[in-house]
Parts: sequence; C-alpha cells; structure tokens
Amino acid sequence: MIDAPPISREQAWIRRYRGEGMVLFRAVVRASLRNDQWEVLLAEVGDEARAYLEKPAGLHEWVDATVIQAILKHLEWTDAMRLGGVPGTLSAEHQMIAGHEAWSSPAALLAHMADQWAERVDGGRVVVESVGEGSARIALWADTLFHYYFRTWIPAWLRKALERTGARGVRVVYEPPASPASYLHRYEVTWDSATAEP
Repeated sequence: MIDAPPISREQAWIRRYRGEGMVLFRAVVRASLRNDQWEVLLAEVGDEARAYLEKPAGLHEWVDATVIQAILKHLEWTDAMRLGGVPGTLSAEHQMIAGHEAWSSPAALLAHMADQWAERVDGGRVVVESVGEGSARIALWADTLFHYYFRTWIPAWLRKALERTGARGVRVVYEPPASPASYLHRYEVTWDSATAEP
C-alpha cells in the first residue's frame, strides 16, 4: 500500500477532461432533459458551459473542469435529473467498442489504467497498488471541483470495464480521502475470477 503522495496537490488538481466521457456526458444530459429544462440549463450555466452544450467537444478536445462543475451544480440545484453512473458506464462501453487492447483480461485492463487516465485527464495520477486473483486495489491522487467524478463516475467505469473483459460479479468500493488535507482516493475492486476470460 502506498500512502506517500507521488505528486503535489497542485499536480493532483484536475484542470481539464477529454475523450469519450466528455462527449457522452453532454449526450446523457441532453437526452434526459425535457426541452424546457434544456433551455433553462442553457440560460443559467454561463458562456463556456453553454458553448460546450450547444456544440459538443470532439474526442480530442479538452473541456475545463469548471464547465462540468457548472452543469452538475445546475442539475443538482434544479433536481432535473440524476446522472448516476450512466456517463461512466457509457464511456467504458464506448472504449471497448473502439477496440483497445486493454480489454483482453482484468489484468491487462488494470495494467493500462494509468495510461488511460493520463490520456484523458489533465491532472492527478493513478497507481494500481495490487492485483490479485479476482481483486485489485487502486490509488488515485487527485482533486477537482466536484466529487461526483470520484464517487460515482469512476466506480461505474471500473465496473463496466471489468465486465467487458469477461469478469463477473464485479464489485467496487470507493474510499474517499481520509481528511480535507488528503487527496488520495482508493478503490477496492473484486470480481469472480473463475468466470473471467483468460
């Protein structure tokens, strides 16, 4: 188990996101809101967030964390919808369809996690601390404006991604930082190894 931060808090601060998740986040929000709710959202979230919603970012375009925060805060305040783990689940599904080699087994997926994070998130660092027979422990040193990403999006992504490697009975337990001074998030992941593809 690694407790000493491998990066400073400044380096852990997530500034931007890109990739499938940012495209799908916008799509889920649009599909879930009635037209009148959508118009209210566009009117109230600010110029940058409005631009992102009106013309979705491409897979390789960065989206500022402040944009996502503004949308999430509006959705929470109006109670117009609850995203749950849908964006994380869809993101994992889309990546699998794209044919990433990481999807061949649970071990292969976990071995590629740090690279996948660095490709899609500007800030923070992932370390897979251990991988056993049907279990893994993942450390994420990161901080951002909204904690939905850590407690809901990432567990949903992990669950779907591991299922797509052939694992069954996937369970993800999120451990938030132990104190406000900490930016270490942990994920305890288990699955039924006997049913995973080799």
